[in-house]
Amino acid sequence: MKLNENIYFFRKQKGMTQGELAAKLGVSDQAVSKWESAQCCPDLSLLPQLAEIFGVSLDTLFGIEREDAPAADLQELCGQIRRLFHRLEGGKAFDAAYRLSQLLHEAACCDGYKHPLRWQPDRDYFADQTPNGWSFSACSEPGGTTVQTPCGVFISSSRTCLKPKLYELHALAAMLSRMSDPIYLRVMYALYSLTAEDFDRFVSAEEIAAEAKLTAGEVDRMLDLLPVTAKEEEGILLFRPEGSFMHLPPLLMMLRDR
Repeated sequence: MKLNENIYFFRKQKGMTQGELAAKLGVSDQAVSKWESAQCCPDLSLLPQLAEIFGVSLDTLFGIEREDAPAADLQELCGQIRRLFHRLEGGKAFDAAYRLSQLLHEAACCDGYKHPLRWQPDRDYFADQTPNGWSFSACSEPGGTTVQTPCGVFISSSRTCLKPKLYELHALAAMLSRMSDPIYLRVMYALYSLTAEDFDRFVSAEEIAAEAKLTAGEVDRMLDLLPVTAKEEEGILLFRPEGSFMHLPPLLMMLRDR
């Protein structure tokens, strides 16, 4: 029963410092530090309060997996994830969703952990930029496909993979034809990098040219082809990608040859 590891794990999951946990329990910071380093254990009277603070059962706090305990079903897990995201601070939803998607990718690759690869109970997954420690990995099975790259995670089910209609193939071919031009891609990624972190930011063609290391003429030509939103300020045209186009740059990065 790795109580010390679980105290550390659940404290980090709650985003609490040792001092904050100590204050809730009425003990010293040093006491919490000694618990987590396995130098000693909490007083028995503190265990129910610890479990309540972490929002887990005593069995879970002690790392006990009872054989007769029902496994959480998908509906229950969805409820827990919903509550987790409800408690997140503003602006952290995408970071949390990305890290969760990396763990789901790992689980799918291991066929739901039927293969011998396990999540580590003492690992603080939300402190790591890549919780599963993988960079590029891909798995295609009859049930679906999952790919992880440093840019993102893609997961699809075979049941959702529909054969495209003829007009959709023509539209896809036209889009891929435009994107086969390296100048188009350089302008697209320059515009994306300048505006991705601020959806209210518009930039000039000169800023795009400097970022893409292209001439103003090359940028102007591509801005006529790219799906952009433009506005005028003090006689200068400013641009940003159309909102429905913002997903394409990171998605395309997942298509690079490995």
